Amino acid sequence: MKWIFIAIAFAAGACATVQVGVNNTLRAALGDPVPAALVSFVVGTAALAGYVVLTGTPMPLVRAASSGPGWMWFGGLLGAVFVAASILVASKIGAAGAMVWIIAAQLITSLALDHLGVFGFDTRVVSPPRIVGAVLLFAGAYLVSRY
Repeated sequence: MKWIFIAIAFAAGACATVQVGVNNTLRAALGDPVPAALVSFVVGTAALAGYVVLTGTPMPLVRAASSGPGWMWFGGLLGAVFVAASILVASKIGAAGAMVWIIAAQLITSLALDHLGVFGFDTRVVSPPRIVGAVLLFAGAYLVSRY
């Protein structure tokens, strides 16, 4: 069953890479990464709203607003920073360069979040094999971006 989630994560990673290219083309047409990110989010929001309407998914916003921590509302802001930054850097260092450093940062951040058990993640200690994996990923990031 775990392989299904690995496959979904792999597909999401592929979508993120294609999204950078699509958004970079949009940036070229619009002339600026921030309006391109805005268009990307508007289209994504419309798609998600359509899904919610078509499936009848409940939207208990009032209950959610009062039941969770305040920081849970910043996901959209973080996503906007991610999309705008990926559009900006992809046009300067290419798709592979952009994605490899984004992935490296995601790995380091996720190791820290797992180790600390914050933002709803279970605690997973940073072990020597995980550190070796991170170092190898950084070495790969360097090689991919250098050559």
